[in-house]
Amino acid sequence: MSNLSQAVQQFATRPSEYPPTLSVDEILKAVEPHLIQAMRNDLAPVLEEVHAQIHNHLNEHGNRIFSVVLEKVDGTVKAVDGLTRWAEKHNRQPGSRGLQNTS
Repeated sequence: MSNLSQAVQQFATRPSEYPPTLSVDEILKAVEPHLIQAMRNDLAPVLEEVHAQIHNHLNEHGNRIFSVVLEKVDGTVKAVDGLTRWAEKHNRQPGSRGLQNTS
């Protein structure tokens, strides 16, 4: 038991050796690359998911707009097709001054 007491007393009386004190800037400089990589690893999946959601939302919105515009233009397209057929049917004859009279 005296050996144990003697070892404890020697340990308690020895000069303490602390590592050198680092400044806040030195600590930040040491851990910054690891923190940045950790944030990238954590944020990359979140940002990819947000990107996918925005992409899907824009596609859905674009499809709805296309559908509405197509409904509005459909009547105009049909009218132009009808006018084109009418114009082709009543095409001017060579040497004539206007449309053929169909009456």
